[in-house]
Amino acid sequence: YGLCANYGNLSRVYMWLSQYDTSLYYGLKGIDLSQKHGYRAILLNNVSNVQEAYEALGDIESAYKYLVWYTGLNDSLSEKAQSKELARLESKHEIETLEKEAQLSELELDAANKRNIIFIGGFSVAIVLVIIILIALRQKRKDNKLIAAQRDRVQQQKSIVEEQKLLVEEKNKE
Repeated sequence: YGLCANYGNLSRVYMWLSQYDTSLYYGLKGIDLSQKHGYRAILLNNVSNVQEAYEALGDIESAYKYLVWYTGLNDSLSEKAQSKELARLESKHEIETLEKEAQLSELELDAANKRNIIFIGGFSVAIVLVIIILIALRQKRKDNKLIAAQRDRVQQQKSIVEEQKLLVEEKNKE
């Protein structure tokens, strides 16, 4: 990478020094090496240098050929950069969408958990109330039996008292 870039830099420096043949030499070496290694951005720079060197040397046909090549490379690199940016934005959008879906799922899960807790709590309270009511009914039955038994005893004692009263009255009559 470094050598390809250095050839491009040397070509540019010799262009500034108006040494167009030397600039052309390093530009062509840079093009060759950049193509072999697939360094498209450096290739673009070297093609531009060679085009300018040919133009400065008066070889308009070669300058035009390299200008066409430069334009094609530049468009290709621009499209590639735009494609990368578009892919990056699409990825970012997809990640944000997935994060929002995850947050929504988490909120839905929390709401479902709260509903379950409320349902279980309500059901538990209902069971406790049923148990309390059953215990109260059982106690009321016991109390009713006890009251009935006491009433029967009172009734028996009343009967005994009435019998004794009758006996006493009969004795008093006699």
